[in-house]
Amino acid sequence: MQSPFTGEGGPTGGLGTGAVLRPMGFGQLLDAVFSLFRRDFVLLVSVVAVVQVPYQLLSHLLLPTATITRLGAQIQLQSRQGTLTPTAAHQMIAQIVGAVAILLVLELVVLLFVIPLETAAITRAVAERLLGRPTTVGAVYRAALGRWAPLVGFGLLLLVFFVGATIVLALVGALLLVVGGKVGGLLLALLLVVAVVAVVVAYVRLLLATQAIVLEGIGPLQAVRRSWQLTRGLAWRTLGFVVVLGILTSVLGFLLGLVLGLVATAAGGATGAGPLVSAVGSAVITVLLAPILAVGLTLLYYDHRVRREGFDLQLLAAQLAGSPTPPV
Repeated sequence: MQSPFTGEGGPTGGLGTGAVLRPMGFGQLLDAVFSLFRRDFVLLVSVVAVVQVPYQLLSHLLLPTATITRLGAQIQLQSRQGTLTPTAAHQMIAQIVGAVAILLVLELVVLLFVIPLETAAITRAVAERLLGRPTTVGAVYRAALGRWAPLVGFGLLLLVFFVGATIVLALVGALLLVVGGKVGGLLLALLLVVAVVAVVVAYVRLLLATQAIVLEGIGPLQAVRRSWQLTRGLAWRTLGFVVVLGILTSVLGFLLGLVLGLVATAAGGATGAGPLVSAVGSAVITVLLAPILAVGLTLLYYDHRVRREGFDLQLLAAQLAGSPTPPV
């Protein structure tokens, strides 16, 4: 299958700034994702490893989830046996609170640093490789750091909107139940269906905001409008692409997980080196598969620009050089 992103040298060889990109069919788009992922495998995996390996190592050393699970099971067991003293209960609850606090900090690190920087760096790397220009992990992360603040701002914007919408939905739902009785319950069920549909629509329409922030140098609010514009009339195609790419990635993760499980079992299962092998293997799977969705969204972003704006690689080169490339 001939990809619109191949030509002289293919995705990693570059097309040259005078080339014109073509709209991609669904199958061509998937082919382009895995073709670029395969040919720039070392670069993309290295980009992910820079942030994922330290995070995975830190998570393994702290083990907040395992601590919470173990202490919770211990409290339940001792309660049933009648051997749980108030002092022991307070101590274990304090440990659980501490583990939850560590878990929240780790999640905050993911939301503020790991995901924004990883996605921005991969997006930049894909853009550079489409031009056939050599790039390095350091170069794409320097570019990513320059867009970190707008990316975090976009994440906070989504968080504020989601929390606000949830509060409004909860208040309206409570009012319907109190005032409307059974009819209010039916209206609440309908409202929940509408809310779920609205969330899916918003998710799809905002999927390309990160790419717009990184590649067009715009702010969070502009990125919302930009992604909404680029996905207009292409929402079903966008959703289908993301779902299929997610399924393919999940299948790969499942197969790699089976191999990991066999290795961990051979290393001693829950004892011996098994837990360490399992932790290392999980980190490896994350590093190997994490670039796929980011690569897919970046190619989807360019495909939408080609369809709507006649975007070509000359504009891409100017964009990456920092020249203004306003939407057509």
